Amino acid sequence: MDKKLKFLVLITIIVLGTVWFLSVEKDKFRKEELSHIGQKLKADTMRDCLHKSGYRTAEEADPETLKACRLLADAKWQEAKILNESH
Repeated sequence: MDKKLKFLVLITIIVLGTVWFLSVEKDKFRKEELSHIGQKLKADTMRDCLHKSGYRTAEEADPETLKACRLLADAKWQEAKILNESH
């Protein structure tokens, strides 16, 4: 019985360690994905804002419009992060 108990404890530790490792890896992957999503959202928001202002690229835009579009993109990303964290 003593050997069976040691074996079960060992198996339990291995299983719990594996579950922990997989959950940590999933969290790292999720953070990386959120970073990519944030970059894409900011880029799309900047592009849309610049197009609405009549510019094709950021190089063509005047500094005031560029700053306003960056602030809008940052605000949208902050809102998206808050909504994501609430779920």
